Amino acid sequence: MNSYWIGRVSNRNMHLWLATSVMALLLAGGAAKSDAQSSAVERAKKAIISTFDAALPNMTLESFLNYETDGATIDWKTSDCAQEKISSGHQTRDTSKCVEAYSTLDQRRTIKIVLELPAEPALPELLSVSMIQDGLDHPLRLIQLPAATQGGHFKTRIPRDLLPLQRVS
Repeated sequence: MNSYWIGRVSNRNMHLWLATSVMALLLAGGAAKSDAQSSAVERAKKAIISTFDAALPNMTLESFLNYETDGATIDWKTSDCAQEKISSGHQTRDTSKCVEAYSTLDQRRTIKIVLELPAEPALPELLSVSMIQDGLDHPLRLIQLPAATQGGHFKTRIPRDLLPLQRVS
């Protein structure tokens, strides 16, 4: 009877130890992933915008966006660069991460900025800047952002196929 009781207790303790170990590993893995994402976002926030365009002031991207959007909320998120590689035409490195910054303005306008973050010694690279308005994505240069946030209008191009034909006599 004693050997049965010891085996049962030992087995229960083993299950408890195994479950505790698995939970600890899962939590540690999630925390490491969260730390990596938050460090990527912090690195993007601290990127100096004059490295993207020499005509811009020597200030961080976060400060620039806060100033140009009058303190509107900025949502930062990490992503892989695969989608940006396709849409922007830039060749991104396989090991790099991308950080996207979104800030919603009035009149249903949203600013979207995408940075590529290569391995640590290299500087962040600006992949795209755009203003999303009425569901359309309007590409910009970073230096054009102040005019766009102040209500600058975008010229819509009409494809040549849709222009009325003129008669040739």
